[in-house]
Amino acid sequence: MERQMTRNEEILKAARDYVSGVTLSSPSNFIHFAAGARWADERPNLESLWHDASDNPTEDTLILYRTTSGECGVTELVCTSEGVWHLFVKDYEVAEWAYIRDLLPKQFGISEQLKGGEL
Repeated sequence: MERQMTRNEEILKAARDYVSGVTLSSPSNFIHFAAGARWADERPNLESLWHDASDNPTEDTLILYRTTSGECGVTELVCTSEGVWHLFVKDYEVAEWAYIRDLLPKQFGISEQLKGGEL
């Protein structure tokens, strides 16, 4: 039975395959590819972190929101009240939102500091 590759081995193999197909490739292409793959592994699918504007945030913390026109903003609202959230969505034409702590890399320890909106 063939041994299953570790994730690190899979990344290195994919990087070698990528670099062998790139004209005038350099060692930095390999390093950057592998670093990018590791970066992606350390982060969740960012699209799954976005909530529809009809979903009321359940915690009072910093959120990032996108409007229907594509603009973005950051706010710290007392969002647990549906009435406050509904007015905010209407006034700012919010299309979707995400908790900021969910968007930040965990290894920097920033996420914990943002609970309750504190930096």
